[in-house]
Amino acid sequence: MLIPVRCFSCGKVLAPLYPKFLELIRSGKTPKEAFEELGIDRYCCRRTIMSHVDLYMDVVPFGPIVNRPARLKKLVQRYFKDNK
Repeated sequence: MLIPVRCFSCGKVLAPLYPKFLELIRSGKTPKEAFEELGIDRYCCRRTIMSHVDLYMDVVPFGPIVNRPARLKKLVQRYFKDNK
């Protein structure tokens, strides 16, 4: 659902690098170029980032927040604004 904080194999912190990785990909760089620019050398870390599937917005409607439509609407708008 959310990007793993650390690599499952080596323990390197990956969570702060994931948004930067997405920005580089959206700007037209290849994943290899993005990994090199971010300093992600290990295959285990590359695998963790490349295989991540963001399911956050698929899960949100089933949480307790669904009872507060105004807050849910605000979260959805913020999510899609950040992920354009």
